[in-house]
Amino acid sequence: MDKMVEQVTVAGEVIQLRHDSIPIEKLVLDNDNPRIRYRLKLEQNGKSLDDVINAMPEVAALRKDIETNGGLRERIIVQPITAGSFKGSFKVVEGNVRVTCISGLHHGNLNDERWKTVPARVLPENVSEKTIAILLSDLHVAGKIEWAAHEKAGQIYHMQKLGITIEEIAIYLRMNRKTVSRLLHAYSLMTDIFLKMEENKDKERKFSYFFQVYGNKRLRNRITDSPGFKKDFCRWVGEGKIPETADLNRLADILDKPSTRKQFEDTHKKKDEADHRKWFDEIYKVVELDEPEKGIGPHADLLRAWSKVREQNTGITLEQIGVLKTDETSRKRLLETYDSIMEVMAACDLTIPKKRAA
Repeated sequence: MDKMVEQVTVAGEVIQLRHDSIPIEKLVLDNDNPRIRYRLKLEQNGKSLDDVINAMPEVAALRKDIETNGGLRERIIVQPITAGSFKGSFKVVEGNVRVTCISGLHHGNLNDERWKTVPARVLPENVSEKTIAILLSDLHVAGKIEWAAHEKAGQIYHMQKLGITIEEIAIYLRMNRKTVSRLLHAYSLMTDIFLKMEENKDKERKFSYFFQVYGNKRLRNRITDSPGFKKDFCRWVGEGKIPETADLNRLADILDKPSTRKQFEDTHKKKDEADHRKWFDEIYKVVELDEPEKGIGPHADLLRAWSKVREQNTGITLEQIGVLKTDETSRKRLLETYDSIMEVMAACDLTIPKKRAA
């Protein structure tokens, strides 16, 4: 009986994937797979690929699920290896974690037929690495089986290394170009600098810091203007000096003020999260004393609203003034704003100084 053949189109190329059951001993894990590539970067102590995968927090639950189900719900994707020491075997293009789970089940019971082979979709041997990268991205970044943000970023980084432009990547992943670029910069900062700092712990869940820093204009400008800032930022993240990603805008405020920047940079904190939070908030209180609109609460909200009005008035254009001169509704709103401000001033026993009145 002929084996089933599935046909897919990737970047205009029609590919036929043959359905087959591959002996577990013929499957070779792919250490360049985006998820595994990232995990290997996290591990600095020479662990084997199997050890790295088995240490992933989700593996135990997945293995139990596969065992309870009696097998995989969806086929893995493999490609024949035609040269080298593994010639005649199959590289696991997609499904490395599931293969590791089945391998563990197989070694736990060598006579159980369920774990001797793995259902697979077999790619032709001539399909390029670039095409495979696009296929995986369609499955895991733009598709239904979603990767974590750092895994998406790793795949984007890999695709660019293969010569795929950011514009093409954005189309394949159904993302805007700005998000693709931000993920790419974040992944590069984390892997090129942060992961090489041995003192940094709990590395995996820190990726959000690097993604969010590129979303903050003031901090992004510091990265561009000051080459040493990248290393400083990575060290601060590793030391826990920035309690949460939500604190990045407050970090920018701290760094904008010389006295608070010096206090932040000179103090080495390596304690628990509660200490980090208290220490960070104490430094930020100095910023709030000089600029209370940067605080939290109704009073700060009011000051921010007034600040926004001032900024808009300062930046008013001749065209807008022309509208205010002729549009009755606009003139009415301006007078209402003036009256409301005067009412607040009266309630606060504040009068207009003669110099300002003039």
